[in-house]
Amino acid sequence: MMKKVIFGVGFILLMLGVFFLPVGKEKEPSNQVKSINTTETTDFSMSESDSKAFSDERTRDTVSETTESSVKEIQVNNKELLQSFGEAYANYSNINDRNEKLKKLMTAECIKKNGIDVKTAVQLSSEGNVETVYQSEDNKYAVILTCTQSGRTIRVLLLASVKDGKISEMTYNTIKKEY
Repeated sequence: MMKKVIFGVGFILLMLGVFFLPVGKEKEPSNQVKSINTTETTDFSMSESDSKAFSDERTRDTVSETTESSVKEIQVNNKELLQSFGEAYANYSNINDRNEKLKKLMTAECIKKNGIDVKTAVQLSSEGNVETVYQSEDNKYAVILTCTQSGRTIRVLLLASVKDGKISEMTYNTIKKEY
């Protein structure tokens, strides 16, 4: 019996290690240093080729700035999506209510794969909150929830992937405290 308990605890720790080691800390947008070269001249006349070269340089700088801000915007949008996803999973009056909230946040394939479009008579309700959202280097996410269901406090680990601004893959895991 003791060997089974030790094996079970070891297995759980191994699984948590597999999920959290690659996830690491929340990913902060990297600060990129951008150098802009400027040249001062006293000659105010500009030939057509100089004008075109100057215009091309400005265009490249603008594209670089736009790309950097787009990446940050996508990261913020994904965080907001995952926050909403976690809130929908943590707070609902019944399973159908939860599923209706989740449909707005998931791809059609993910809805079908996880049975979100199936109506049920289960009257389980939940109240809770999102504790934290972690992002791995390969843009997979772990969302940790603390919920109260049927008078019991439980912790939930949602593992998710985002594609085109929607949850494209997800798994639901209940975190059980052994001792």
